[in-house]
Amino acid sequence: MSKAYHDPSDLFQLNDTLYISGSHHWQDWWDDRWLFVNKPENTTRYKQVNDYLDSHPDVHHLVGHSLGGSVAEKIANERGIEADTHDSPAWDVRRVIDPSTPFISRIGGFTTASTFPPSQNVHRHRNYLDPVSWYDNFAVSDDKGWTHEFS
Repeated sequence: MSKAYHDPSDLFQLNDTLYISGSHHWQDWWDDRWLFVNKPENTTRYKQVNDYLDSHPDVHHLVGHSLGGSVAEKIANERGIEADTHDSPAWDVRRVIDPSTPFISRIGGFTTASTFPPSQNVHRHRNYLDPVSWYDNFAVSDDKGWTHEFS
């Protein structure tokens, strides 16, 4: 993942896996507003990744962090490929209030994940200290704290 953050394209391919960085440029922070209304397809990063995949059909797995995770999940569901997201913004209010209730998707607000729970081809992960993914009840939590090394 660190190689994606250091690459000018914010993407890094290793074998059949494409790593997608999260927000760290002014355009990313501006685009983050689309995540609050569940529209990662309106971001520059989404367009970058789709263009990249169109010219690199050998990619069959996406790994994304934060903004990159929202984009990875959306594109993975559209293209039917595998994805792993890390510290991606997703929020399921009903499960926060009462974990025994059935899930509900896209009820408004901070709900960027494409499906609740994630589809079988998407695996969501979160660090327990990460505030962006705090309410993603379907992510697997770990105890790594603050880190971007997900490869």
